[in-house]
Amino acid sequence: MAAKAISAVEAPGTADGCQQQEDVAALERFVAPYRGRGACIHTCILEGDPARQIQDAALDLPADLVVMATHGRGAFEHLVLGSVTEKVLRHATCPVLTLGAKVSTEPSFPMFRRVLCALDLTAASARTLHVALSLAEENMASVTLLHVLEGMSERAGSQQIEDAFDRLRFHVPPETQAFCSVTERVEEGSAWREVLRVAETTDADLIVMGAHPSGLFDWPFFGATLNHVVREAHCPVLVVKDLTARVGARREVSTASALLRHPDAIVF
Repeated sequence: MAAKAISAVEAPGTADGCQQQEDVAALERFVAPYRGRGACIHTCILEGDPARQIQDAALDLPADLVVMATHGRGAFEHLVLGSVTEKVLRHATCPVLTLGAKVSTEPSFPMFRRVLCALDLTAASARTLHVALSLAEENMASVTLLHVLEGMSERAGSQQIEDAFDRLRFHVPPETQAFCSVTERVEEGSAWREVLRVAETTDADLIVMGAHPSGLFDWPFFGATLNHVVREAHCPVLVVKDLTARVGARREVSTASALLRHPDAIVF
Protein backbone atom coordinates (compact mmCIF):
# COMPACT_ATOMS: atom_id res chain seq x y z
CA MET A 1 0.00 0.00 0.00
CA ALA A 2 1.41 3.39 -0.98
CA ALA A 3 0.11 6.73 0.27
CA LYS A 4 1.19 10.26 -0.52
CA ALA A 5 0.60 12.94 2.11
CA ILE A 6 0.22 16.36 0.50
CA SER A 7 0.27 19.82 1.98
CA ALA A 8 -0.98 22.30 -0.62
CA VAL A 9 0.03 25.88 0.14
CA GLU A 10 -1.84 28.82 -1.38
CA ALA A 11 -0.21 32.01 -2.70
CA PRO A 12 2.15 30.34 -5.22
CA GLY A 13 5.68 31.58 -5.40
CA THR A 14 5.65 33.39 -2.05
CA ALA A 15 7.20 30.71 0.15
CA ASP A 16 10.91 31.34 0.72
CA GLY A 17 13.47 28.62 1.38
CA CYS A 18 13.17 28.90 5.15
CA GLN A 19 9.40 28.64 5.07
CA GLN A 20 9.56 25.64 2.74
CA GLN A 21 11.92 23.86 5.13
CA GLU A 22 9.54 24.55 8.01
CA ASP A 23 6.61 23.22 6.00
CA VAL A 24 8.50 20.06 5.07
CA ALA A 25 9.51 19.49 8.71
CA ALA A 26 5.95 20.07 9.94
CA LEU A 27 4.50 17.60 7.44
CA GLU A 28 7.13 15.01 8.33
CA ARG A 29 6.33 15.38 12.06
CA PHE A 30 2.67 14.92 11.25
CA VAL A 31 3.10 11.61 9.39
CA ALA A 32 5.94 10.23 11.56
CA PRO A 33 3.64 8.30 13.97
CA TYR A 34 2.13 6.44 10.99
CA ARG A 35 5.36 5.21 9.43
CA GLY A 36 6.16 1.54 9.88
CA ARG A 37 2.51 0.51 10.10
CA GLY A 38 2.37 -1.27 6.76
CA ALA A 39 1.93 1.73 4.49
CA CYS A 40 4.68 3.27 2.37
CA ILE A 41 4.23 7.01 2.93
CA HIS A 42 5.61 9.70 0.65
CA THR A 43 5.26 13.39 1.40
CA CYS A 44 5.40 16.51 -0.71
CA ILE A 45 4.69 20.23 -0.45
CA LEU A 46 2.91 21.90 -3.37
CA GLU A 47 2.25 25.58 -4.03
CA GLY A 48 -0.81 26.97 -5.76
CA ASP A 49 -4.55 26.50 -5.59
CA PRO A 50 -5.00 23.57 -3.16
CA ALA A 51 -7.92 21.94 -4.96
CA ARG A 52 -6.16 22.10 -8.32
CA GLN A 53 -2.91 20.77 -6.86
CA ILE A 54 -4.70 17.83 -5.26
CA GLN A 55 -6.55 17.01 -8.47
CA ASP A 56 -3.38 17.21 -10.56
CA ALA A 57 -1.42 15.09 -8.09
CA ALA A 58 -4.17 12.46 -8.07
CA LEU A 59 -4.05 12.27 -11.87
CA ASP A 60 -0.26 12.19 -12.03
CA LEU A 61 0.09 9.32 -9.55
CA PRO A 62 -2.55 8.10 -10.69
CA ALA A 63 -4.43 7.77 -7.40
CA ASP A 64 -7.13 5.23 -6.69
CA LEU A 65 -8.38 7.16 -3.67
CA VAL A 66 -8.21 10.68 -2.23
CA VAL A 67 -8.65 10.99 1.55
CA MET A 68 -9.39 14.37 3.05
CA ALA A 69 -10.92 16.04 6.06
CA THR A 70 -13.71 18.52 5.56
CA HIS A 71 -13.86 21.86 7.27
CA GLY A 72 -15.77 24.98 6.35
CA ARG A 73 -14.20 28.20 7.53
CA GLY A 74 -15.52 31.61 8.48
CA ALA A 75 -19.06 32.90 8.72
CA PHE A 76 -20.48 30.29 6.34
CA GLU A 77 -19.01 27.25 8.10
CA HIS A 78 -22.49 26.07 9.09
CA LEU A 79 -23.71 26.27 5.49
CA VAL A 80 -21.04 24.93 3.18
CA LEU A 81 -18.10 22.55 2.99
CA GLY A 82 -14.63 23.94 2.79
CA SER A 83 -14.21 25.21 -0.76
CA VAL A 84 -11.21 22.94 -1.34
CA THR A 85 -13.18 19.84 -0.37
CA GLU A 86 -16.14 20.81 -2.51
CA LYS A 87 -13.95 21.40 -5.57
CA VAL A 88 -12.15 18.08 -5.13
CA LEU A 89 -15.44 16.21 -4.70
CA ARG A 90 -16.74 17.83 -7.85
CA HIS A 91 -13.75 17.37 -10.13
CA ALA A 92 -11.64 14.45 -8.82
CA THR A 93 -11.63 11.47 -11.17
CA CYS A 94 -11.23 8.83 -8.45
CA PRO A 95 -13.21 8.03 -5.29
CA VAL A 96 -12.90 10.48 -2.39
CA LEU A 97 -13.10 9.43 1.26
CA THR A 98 -14.13 12.35 3.46
CA LEU A 99 -13.92 12.65 7.23
CA GLY A 100 -16.03 15.42 8.71
CA ALA A 101 -15.57 17.20 12.00
CA LYS A 102 -18.06 14.87 13.71
CA VAL A 103 -16.20 11.67 12.82
CA SER A 104 -14.51 9.95 15.74
CA THR A 105 -10.71 10.14 15.73
CA GLU A 106 -10.47 6.68 17.32
CA PRO A 107 -11.44 4.17 14.62
CA SER A 108 -12.38 0.64 15.59
CA PHE A 109 -11.31 -2.49 13.73
CA PRO A 110 -12.63 -3.72 11.48
CA MET A 111 -13.39 -0.15 10.50
CA PHE A 112 -16.52 -0.81 8.45
CA ARG A 113 -18.86 -3.26 10.18
CA ARG A 114 -22.08 -1.55 9.12
CA VAL A 115 -22.20 0.09 5.69
CA LEU A 116 -24.98 2.35 4.46
CA CYS A 117 -25.11 2.55 0.67
CA ALA A 118 -27.36 5.29 -0.72
CA LEU A 119 -28.48 4.58 -4.29
CA ASP A 120 -30.41 6.78 -6.70
CA LEU A 121 -31.08 3.72 -8.92
CA THR A 122 -29.66 5.30 -12.06
CA ALA A 123 -27.39 3.29 -14.36
CA ALA A 124 -24.30 4.61 -12.59
CA SER A 125 -25.51 3.19 -9.27
CA ALA A 126 -24.02 -0.19 -10.21
CA ARG A 127 -20.53 1.09 -9.46
CA THR A 128 -21.61 2.53 -6.11
CA LEU A 129 -23.23 -0.75 -5.12
CA HIS A 130 -20.19 -2.73 -6.26
CA VAL A 131 -17.93 -0.68 -4.01
CA ALA A 132 -20.24 -1.02 -1.01
CA LEU A 133 -20.57 -4.78 -1.39
CA SER A 134 -16.84 -5.24 -1.93
CA LEU A 135 -16.13 -3.35 1.28
CA ALA A 136 -18.71 -5.44 3.09
CA GLU A 137 -17.03 -8.63 1.88
CA GLU A 138 -13.64 -7.40 3.03
CA ASN A 139 -14.94 -6.46 6.49
CA MET A 140 -17.66 -9.14 6.87
CA ALA A 141 -20.02 -6.21 7.30
CA SER A 142 -23.75 -5.78 7.04
CA VAL A 143 -25.08 -3.47 4.33
CA THR A 144 -28.16 -1.29 4.28
CA LEU A 145 -29.21 -0.26 0.78
CA LEU A 146 -31.18 2.98 0.86
CA HIS A 147 -33.24 4.70 -1.81
CA VAL A 148 -35.03 7.95 -0.99
CA LEU A 149 -38.17 9.01 -2.82
CA GLU A 150 -38.56 12.78 -3.03
CA GLY A 151 -41.67 14.64 -4.19
CA MET A 152 -43.77 11.48 -4.32
CA SER A 153 -47.46 11.88 -5.07
CA GLU A 154 -49.94 10.30 -2.66
CA ARG A 155 -51.71 8.35 -5.41
CA ALA A 156 -48.55 6.82 -6.83
CA GLY A 157 -46.87 6.40 -3.45
CA SER A 158 -47.38 2.72 -2.65
CA GLN A 159 -46.53 1.61 -6.19
CA GLN A 160 -43.37 3.74 -6.28
CA ILE A 161 -42.22 2.31 -2.98
CA GLU A 162 -42.78 -1.28 -4.13
CA ASP A 163 -41.02 -0.60 -7.43
CA ALA A 164 -38.03 0.87 -5.57
CA PHE A 165 -37.81 -2.20 -3.32
CA ASP A 166 -37.90 -4.47 -6.37
CA ARG A 167 -35.13 -2.52 -8.09
CA LEU A 168 -32.94 -2.60 -4.99
CA ARG A 169 -33.36 -6.37 -4.64
CA PHE A 170 -32.74 -6.90 -8.35
CA HIS A 171 -29.32 -5.24 -8.19
CA VAL A 172 -27.99 -7.42 -5.34
CA PRO A 173 -26.10 -10.47 -6.66
CA PRO A 174 -27.36 -13.79 -5.18
CA GLU A 175 -23.88 -14.70 -3.93
CA THR A 176 -23.84 -11.60 -1.71
CA GLN A 177 -25.72 -13.42 1.05
CA ALA A 178 -22.73 -15.76 1.44
CA PHE A 179 -20.54 -13.03 2.92
CA CYS A 180 -22.81 -10.30 4.28
CA SER A 181 -26.30 -9.41 5.38
CA VAL A 182 -28.14 -6.99 3.07
CA THR A 183 -31.20 -4.98 4.06
CA GLU A 184 -33.17 -2.86 1.62
CA ARG A 185 -34.85 0.35 2.74
CA VAL A 186 -37.00 2.84 0.86
CA GLU A 187 -37.74 6.13 2.59
CA GLU A 188 -39.65 9.26 1.66
CA GLY A 189 -38.53 12.84 2.16
CA SER A 190 -35.38 14.92 1.79
CA ALA A 191 -32.52 12.79 0.45
CA TRP A 192 -29.79 14.17 2.71
CA ARG A 193 -31.97 14.13 5.82
CA GLU A 194 -32.97 10.52 5.23
CA VAL A 195 -29.39 9.41 4.55
CA LEU A 196 -28.24 10.97 7.82
CA ARG A 197 -31.22 9.65 9.77
CA VAL A 198 -30.80 6.08 8.53
CA ALA A 199 -27.04 6.25 9.10
CA GLU A 200 -27.72 7.19 12.71
CA THR A 201 -30.42 4.59 13.33
CA THR A 202 -28.32 1.80 11.82
CA ASP A 203 -25.15 3.02 13.58
CA ALA A 204 -23.34 3.04 10.24
CA ASP A 205 -19.54 3.04 10.19
CA LEU A 206 -19.44 4.20 6.57
CA ILE A 207 -21.75 5.93 4.11
CA VAL A 208 -21.20 5.14 0.43
CA MET A 209 -22.69 7.53 -2.12
CA GLY A 210 -22.31 7.88 -5.87
CA ALA A 211 -21.12 11.09 -7.51
CA HIS A 212 -22.52 10.99 -10.99
CA PRO A 213 -24.69 14.01 -11.78
CA SER A 214 -25.75 13.71 -15.40
CA GLY A 215 -24.69 17.19 -16.41
CA LEU A 216 -23.05 20.42 -15.34
CA PHE A 217 -26.30 21.99 -14.20
CA ASP A 218 -27.15 19.05 -11.94
CA TRP A 219 -24.32 19.89 -9.55
CA PRO A 220 -26.04 22.61 -7.47
CA PHE A 221 -28.73 20.14 -6.36
CA PHE A 222 -26.42 17.14 -6.16
CA GLY A 223 -23.70 19.15 -4.42
CA ALA A 224 -26.13 20.47 -1.81
CA THR A 225 -27.20 16.92 -0.93
CA LEU A 226 -23.62 15.71 -0.69
CA ASN A 227 -22.65 18.85 1.23
CA HIS A 228 -25.13 18.13 4.00
CA VAL A 229 -24.25 14.44 4.27
CA VAL A 230 -20.48 14.95 4.33
CA ARG A 231 -20.67 17.87 6.76
CA GLU A 232 -23.12 16.30 9.23
CA ALA A 233 -22.24 12.59 9.11
CA HIS A 234 -20.80 10.98 12.23
CA CYS A 235 -18.91 8.46 10.11
CA PRO A 236 -16.68 8.66 7.02
CA VAL A 237 -18.35 9.19 3.65
CA LEU A 238 -16.98 7.46 0.56
CA VAL A 239 -17.94 9.30 -2.61
CA VAL A 240 -17.70 6.92 -5.56
CA LYS A 241 -16.93 8.48 -8.91
CA ASP A 242 -18.09 7.32 -12.31
CA LEU A 243 -15.11 5.44 -13.76
CA THR A 244 -16.02 6.55 -17.28
CA ALA A 245 -14.91 10.03 -16.21
CA ARG A 246 -11.41 8.97 -15.17
CA VAL A 247 -9.46 11.07 -17.64
CA GLY A 248 -5.79 10.19 -17.89
CA ALA A 249 -5.89 7.30 -15.43
CA ARG A 250 -3.70 4.43 -16.54
CA ARG A 251 -5.26 1.70 -14.47
CA GLU A 252 -8.39 0.77 -12.56
CA VAL A 253 -8.97 -1.44 -9.54
CA SER A 254 -11.21 -4.44 -9.91
CA THR A 255 -12.77 -4.28 -6.43
CA ALA A 256 -13.16 -1.72 -3.69
CA SER A 257 -11.28 -3.97 -1.26
CA ALA A 258 -8.27 -3.77 -3.53
CA LEU A 259 -8.74 -0.02 -3.67
CA LEU A 260 -8.58 0.37 0.11
CA ARG A 261 -6.11 -2.40 0.93
CA HIS A 262 -3.52 -1.72 -1.75
CA PRO A 263 -4.15 1.82 -2.97
CA ASP A 264 -2.07 4.61 -4.27
CA ALA A 265 -3.76 7.27 -2.21
CA ILE A 266 -3.56 11.01 -1.87
CA VAL A 267 -4.05 12.05 1.76
CA PHE A 268 -4.78 15.74 2.34
